[in-house]
Amino acid sequence: CNGCCLAAFRRGIWDRCHFCRTPLPEDDASMLAMIRNRADKGDSEALTHLGEQYYCGNLGLKKNLALSVFMWADAAELGSSEAHYHLGIVYYCGLDDVKEDKARGIHHFQKAAMKGDAESRHWLGFIEFEEGGYDLAVQHY
Repeated sequence: CNGCCLAAFRRGIWDRCHFCRTPLPEDDASMLAMIRNRADKGDSEALTHLGEQYYCGNLGLKKNLALSVFMWADAAELGSSEAHYHLGIVYYCGLDDVKEDKARGIHHFQKAAMKGDAESRHWLGFIEFEEGGYDLAVQHY
């Protein structure tokens, strides 16, 4: 979480893994192996992060939205609010090969918002505003 990142920065261990405190690898392959190791153990944040890497095509990975969505769905089941947020965007907007499903996108935004995700609250406010629900929109903003 961002609080963990801030605490690591303040302690001067920003250049270390937030989980195991080992120094971060210098090359993409080693970084990818480190993330996959955590993801294979069912770490929701690692699954979310790995999904982001596939979505962007980082760390030497080929862009793969389908695999990103699969990883975000697994991470969301494990409780990741960030994964719910990503799924909300993908389904609500209908990105790339994913069919637009606004109801499903809103569902994921709601799940993330209930876990305290501010960006999802913003999206819910935007959606309510677009539909004319100004009073509810203000509550989300």
